[in-house]
Amino acid sequence: MSAGTGITHSEMNNNNKEECKFLQIWVQPNQQNLTPDYHDYNISDLLQKNQLNLIVSPDDEVPATLHQDAWFSIGDFDTNVDLSYQLHKPGYGAYIFILDGKAQVVDEKLNRRDGMGISGLSHIDIKTEAESRILLIEVPMTK
Repeated sequence: MSAGTGITHSEMNNNNKEECKFLQIWVQPNQQNLTPDYHDYNISDLLQKNQLNLIVSPDDEVPATLHQDAWFSIGDFDTNVDLSYQLHKPGYGAYIFILDGKAQVVDEKLNRRDGMGISGLSHIDIKTEAESRILLIEVPMTK
């Protein structure tokens, strides 16, 4: 979604038997006065177990793009999986959100629904301590 010059948007859970959880994430665009835009994407074909899977990028690597040098990756992991995420550019940082499970991220223990911002590193080491779903968002740390 791109709010562009302004947009009204709402979402709802049409299933009254299952709980729905949303994350609202705002990314400052690298341009102004863009045309408002909205797309739905099914990411299931992009997902591979035990790795961070790119789902949003600033270019055409994946169907979902945005107007910023930002990358969104998500993964479902077994217990005791070690991974290292390499940042795309020097001076960039990341926000890691544990959607479910628990993990150790750069020597900090994070539990379900915990988040952590990281800057000043070239890569981020993660070790899952339970079956986990992890969202990682990489962004520039300056305008």
